[in-house]
Amino acid sequence: MNVNESKYSRIERSSHNSSSDFDEIAVNLCESDNLHLEVLLSPVINPDSAGKQRNQLVRRVALAARELLRQPEPNDQTRDIAIFIILSLDAVAETIEPTVIPWEKRDYWIKADRFRMEWAWAKRLADEMREALLVEDWGKVAMSTVQIAQKLGHIQISPNHRMGKPWEGAWLRFKEGGNS
Repeated sequence: MNVNESKYSRIERSSHNSSSDFDEIAVNLCESDNLHLEVLLSPVINPDSAGKQRNQLVRRVALAARELLRQPEPNDQTRDIAIFIILSLDAVAETIEPTVIPWEKRDYWIKADRFRMEWAWAKRLADEMREALLVEDWGKVAMSTVQIAQKLGHIQISPNHRMGKPWEGAWLRFKEGGNS
């Protein structure tokens, strides 16, 4: 086995360094007989994992639910907040399967099922709240919001958070998207 066939002389392309200059340099380095390049590959970490997305969404939903409960009467902002919560809970529900698939591949069936049951409330409450919002039943919207706030009551959000008001314009985007 020569130096270029060593198990450490591989250079793999990453999605972050896909420029043609890098590819050309990598090929030249690998083809060189005089150079021994040792690259130890580390595990690939997905910075946008389903768990991270779920945590960000849940924090925003908690903030929005607390703001919705402070609203004195239904208005445009109330509608924005409510639809933001609904769409965010739908997105949370979509992160469940990508999370449990690797567990099921390792035969952690009980862990996967418990996790699904633990987060089943997100889709259920999103659907209940959507029905109530579309018929403008603000009493049911408020009851759903209280249930959501109870589920997310453990989440602490600093008064100086940097999330802003992510719900602004959500109702208009929802209507423009034809999701009514």
